[in-house]
Amino acid sequence: MAMVVCKSWCRIMKGVMHQKHQEFLQSVATSSVQWVRLAPETGPTITKRYSHSACYHNRSMYVFGGCTSTNTTFNDLWRFDLGTRQWIRPLAMGTYPVPKACASMVPYEDKIILFGGWSQSTPYPLHEAARFFNELHVYTPMTNRWSHIITRDAPPKTAGHSASVVGDVMVVFGGSHNHGVSCNDIWALNIKDMMWAKIASTQPKPRARYGQSQVVLDEGHILIIGGCGGPNRQYSDIWLLNLTTDPWSWQEMTVENAEHGVTQLWCHPACKVGDRVVVLSKSSKASKGTDTTPPQPNPRPSRIWVPPRQDEVAPPRGIARLNANHAVPPGGAVQVHGCSVQHRTSPPGGGLSASVVPSSGIDGRHLSEDDRGKETPMDFSNDSTDCFKRPLLDRTCTSSSGITSQDDVAGTASASGMDTCDVCVNKSKSPSSSPKHTGAVRAGSPSIRPNAMSNRLKQLETLRKYEERLKEQVAKAHSLVSEAAGKPMNPQPIVSPPKDYSNTLQLHILIVSEAISHGRVSWQPIREVFTDSTPDETIFYSLVEGRGELIMFGGIQSDFNTMQRGIGAKAHVISNDVHFISAQQL
Repeated sequence: MAMVVCKSWCRIMKGVMHQKHQEFLQSVATSSVQWVRLAPETGPTITKRYSHSACYHNRSMYVFGGCTSTNTTFNDLWRFDLGTRQWIRPLAMGTYPVPKACASMVPYEDKIILFGGWSQSTPYPLHEAARFFNELHVYTPMTNRWSHIITRDAPPKTAGHSASVVGDVMVVFGGSHNHGVSCNDIWALNIKDMMWAKIASTQPKPRARYGQSQVVLDEGHILIIGGCGGPNRQYSDIWLLNLTTDPWSWQEMTVENAEHGVTQLWCHPACKVGDRVVVLSKSSKASKGTDTTPPQPNPRPSRIWVPPRQDEVAPPRGIARLNANHAVPPGGAVQVHGCSVQHRTSPPGGGLSASVVPSSGIDGRHLSEDDRGKETPMDFSNDSTDCFKRPLLDRTCTSSSGITSQDDVAGTASASGMDTCDVCVNKSKSPSSSPKHTGAVRAGSPSIRPNAMSNRLKQLETLRKYEERLKEQVAKAHSLVSEAAGKPMNPQPIVSPPKDYSNTLQLHILIVSEAISHGRVSWQPIREVFTDSTPDETIFYSLVEGRGELIMFGGIQSDFNTMQRGIGAKAHVISNDVHFISAQQL
């Protein structure tokens, strides 16, 4: 009787699991899924990482190695129990692999096979260059032991490759042998006798690449998705590898609805679910009502003087008033408030130049015609503020005694409605002004920017206000602390900023049911799902299929395009969150 009850219960549970799996396949096909985030556990738990290795085996997800933000690679092994939703670190025996990332890890029967990888360069305490590996390790969960397998005719040191198990053979494709060196070779490991063999294949074949995804369609066909061949060489092509022919043959797939695909396939891993392949990435199309234009840097002001056209020149107020009250012929001069204003003809290309020269020196002597002929041309333009532009040569006012007369210049400019030279006026007010100047810049030379002194005063005033505000906040904080002495603290809740849903991950579905029969695949139109549990755009994460759910772990929460261009520079967020994607509950 007990045996009958056990058989009936086992049959019922198998039916429930089958129904759950069918519901999950249907939800993935229609993108009607729900996201559930599992917050990191308190206490010792798995470290934040990316570019790690992960696989599903016996109702658990295993994670090995990876990188962190401090140029560090790991060689720790973690097991995530999908039943209890807890991390467990098995302290295994045997020969551990070296710390590395970008290695392949695949399950086979009761074992887990780890191959290849690389370690980042370490600038401190001693510089060590990045290293690539071709080591083969096998982990046995039942005995909790690592085994280092020594093989003959092993592939070259490889990282960023893809691997999958077909029957008793582990097929390895592509990868990088060194920085900037990628390949498109095929290697096969006979797991029974642990022997490597390089496989010949037909032409044409995929270009050399790394970072691609590799999924098994059946016992004789493997699909290669995307990859990267180096800087500015990201691939979105899809190839079918036929293992039943001799030699193995390649066939490039016809990709339909490519506009719904993922632009950066090489840093977004893929996972096969039924007759579909799932890739998690933010939507390539801009959401309605959302400005996705990247912020542009503020342009620097140009320091090149471009002479205006003849018809665009309008004299400033001061010169216009002089011309109206005093008939100044071209090349003539007029005396205004003790200064001689020299009116010149327009320079080539248009524009108007004038000179302001004091008619008397500091000691009251009348300047000679020779001294007054030492004027400095100034540049005027038709500006809404009617102020001076940068001088063509220098903005100095030279007297007959060789001493700059700033007071006369300031008075003349003020009377004529024209701006004065900031450096001249400031120099006249400085008690340390000296007739002699032996520096690299002559006395009276202008600032690089116009109105530099006024801008500096505004900056000082702003800093003073900030300082006063800071003192007030510190005093207020001290008073609050003194008042709350001996009383329980009631901290205010922290209000999180609104979530930017345009940057969240979405399911990109690739239909591969006709890949073998018709040689074509199709990207399914995106059905965007926005929830608070949906993570932001993440790259270099891991994605595996569990029991009726997808499990996403780790990665860098950043957009690769912004990382390349330096847009919106901020610290990259490394994650150790676990997200579950399952059928939507009605």
